[in-house]
Amino acid sequence: MRSSVIYGDIFTRHDMEAHPESGSRLRVALSGVPDNVRWRAPVLATEDDREQVHDPRYIRWVQQMATGTCFLDTNTYVTCHSFDVASYAAGSTYAAVERTLDGERLFALVRPPA
Repeated sequence: MRSSVIYGDIFTRHDMEAHPESGSRLRVALSGVPDNVRWRAPVLATEDDREQVHDPRYIRWVQQMATGTCFLDTNTYVTCHSFDVASYAAGSTYAAVERTLDGERLFALVRPPA
């Protein structure tokens, strides 16, 4: 059985280099992916997908906070790209779970961590 990775350059847009959870972690992870792995495109979570997990008010709050760079709590930052990137991270993670349940060996290499 062949292994696959969901990844896209969209995930590099959520970045604060001084923070431990930064783009450099993703670059290190990418360098370890074997050459024979199949690459799959990122999948965008829909509004309905997001609302299955989070209250719509929370989703709107995060979206409003992600208009600039700030911290949501002591460890979690957002930038103007973070909401869109997180929507792809969530959708890609969900797609990885679905494909794994169907028998594919798949890893979602996403940021922010989903």
